[in-house]
Amino acid sequence: MKNIEELVESALQLVATETGFSLSYIQKVILRESLLENKKTYAKLAQENKCSESYIKFTVAPRLWSLLSQTLSEKVNKTNFLTLLEQKFINQNLPQPTETITAISATSLTRPRYVLESPEGQVPLASLLYVERSPIEQTCYQEILQPHVFIRIQAPRKIGKTSLITRILDYGSSQNYHIVRLSLQSAGTQVFASSDRFLRWFCTNVTRQLGLESRLNHYWDEDMGALINSTIYFQGNEIFL
Repeated sequence: MKNIEELVESALQLVATETGFSLSYIQKVILRESLLENKKTYAKLAQENKCSESYIKFTVAPRLWSLLSQTLSEKVNKTNFLTLLEQKFINQNLPQPTETITAISATSLTRPRYVLESPEGQVPLASLLYVERSPIEQTCYQEILQPHVFIRIQAPRKIGKTSLITRILDYGSSQNYHIVRLSLQSAGTQVFASSDRFLRWFCTNVTRQLGLESRLNHYWDEDMGALINSTIYFQGNEIFL
């Protein structure tokens, strides 16, 4: 059987041949580690490669196993990868049947195991076409774990802002955060007529998306002002605690 370095090289060639994609440096690190008998933890790999464990665990590794599953036509994970890879090479070395096929109908050709994605719009979470812009993703993942954080993403159109936001929110969900999506484009123009109307709209939307009972009128006092009212609503309302 091949040694580890030969297995790594063969795996990289298989991925490139079957999918047309090449692995990133950190994905190659995880791939090689999964072939060793004494495997390092994601935490150890993160420490050695100066990145966060959550970045490896929830972003890099899932994309790697998805890509390898596509390559080997089997569900691949850190535990079974070596066995499946060796099995792949054993099957490739089996003697070929004595009978030959002289002609193949176009309709009998095997279709590709992957589906081409649309070049427009948001890139799906499991997409192999998403290009990571390290350390941007890692920085965002670390920041949203801190209280009172505001992240502003500014870039031209077609750069991937929405795809990045989707990954940030997905990471937040993996950390047991409750996600609320608000788009100012969906708000009617009357919402922006005053700060009072806007903040009432904001509080109401957050409450309903969280599936909670709205008690806005119970906390809203016209004499206090919209900013203080909205602050009291979130900080003093026990449904958010």
